[in-house]
Amino acid sequence: MTTSGTTRDRADDAGDPLVSRVVGSFDRCQDPRLKTVMGSLTEHLHAFLQEVRPTETEWAKALEFLVSVGQFTNDERRELVLLCDVLGASAQVVALNTVPGGSTPQTVIGPYVIDDSPEIAVGGVLPRVEGVPCWIEGTVTDAAGRPVRGARVEVWETDDYRRAGAEYGNERAAPRAHVMTDSSGRYAFWGSVPSPIEVPQDGPVGTLLHALGRAGHRAPHLRLRVSAQHLRTVVTHVFVAGHPLLEDDCVFGVRDGLVQRFVHHPGGTPAPDGRALDGEWASVRFDVALAPAGSARALTAPLS
Repeated sequence: MTTSGTTRDRADDAGDPLVSRVVGSFDRCQDPRLKTVMGSLTEHLHAFLQEVRPTETEWAKALEFLVSVGQFTNDERRELVLLCDVLGASAQVVALNTVPGGSTPQTVIGPYVIDDSPEIAVGGVLPRVEGVPCWIEGTVTDAAGRPVRGARVEVWETDDYRRAGAEYGNERAAPRAHVMTDSSGRYAFWGSVPSPIEVPQDGPVGTLLHALGRAGHRAPHLRLRVSAQHLRTVVTHVFVAGHPLLEDDCVFGVRDGLVQRFVHHPGGTPAPDGRALDGEWASVRFDVALAPAGSARALTAPLS
């Protein structure tokens, strides 16, 4: 099989007329984009099958695995999202839809975005927060550097049980809230220093990770979703600089510009909002720049 040319060329070079017949069956499709996507998917799928030559038993097991991923999905768990995450597909889609021009890098959304978080005031405390207190602050600007008033900064963390967001179902909720930026585009709140977490491994994706000899760890991070009128919403993370898991994040979500230094302060050091803390606390600054709405750009070539 050659490595140059289009996917259709590679399929034709393999000498299998079945691929041409399948792709030709899409000729009556009225949606050009759907036709292109399905043609490419078919060619890549057949090229993969021709390369690895699965036995019928292996093929049946593969289908059973995909069925089990669907069966394990419910209102509180998105196993297919997790599968795409651990295979790097989610990170690749984010990268292919990168926004040029100085906006804050996006990263994987993950399966635990929660829309109905409570609001806290600027300088407030994230509900249910545990661990080492951390003062988190920054400004939200547009791509030209102008402060954005009234931007919604949603945050969700893990807690000492190493769980995130909706993993608790209706039992309890991990720390999550949203804060609106003030007239200078500033946001600030008290959270905690992020801890490493593990992705859920009690389902078929966990079984796959174990079979591959992969750990299900995520580098410690704070999750943010920032939105404002007429600007493109950004889902991003703030990673802890210097942590060893930065090189082994199981969903490949670490990106340049998202790794920040969390500064640790001894007990008794005055906090930015004037409160006195007896024990150790930390602080981090993370500024967010939002691109104009509709400015996402899909790249035409795969990442190197």
